[in-house]
Amino acid sequence: MCDLAIMWMETHYPPFAELTKTVRTGQPAAEHHYGQPFFSWLSHHPEQASRFTGAMANLTSGIKTAAIACLPLDGTQTIVDVGGADGSVLAAILPAHPTVARRAVRPSPRHHRRSQNPRRARRR
Repeated sequence: MCDLAIMWMETHYPPFAELTKTVRTGQPAAEHHYGQPFFSWLSHHPEQASRFTGAMANLTSGIKTAAIACLPLDGTQTIVDVGGADGSVLAAILPAHPTVARRAVRPSPRHHRRSQNPRRARRR
């Protein structure tokens, strides 16, 4: 949980202080705070990106095993993990389903720019 706590303190709390601006303008607070969409900023800060990946692993580790055990994967030929992060979801699935083909897809920075602002996404 260390990565999660540090990530919130370093990357999420400062933009959250600008929540009222987001409510008034619709511009994501992180975009205003960092001068660009959060994932674009993150792609230029490898130490923070590594911490973000660790934080997401911390956040999901408690539910991952139980959720994966409930997946009806019999007969599944291919699994695609969009985003992928550290690959831990695929790594948890594959021991029980070793013949399933797998792919991890990383969205492009352009995708992140569009998806971060719901107002922009509607204009597409």
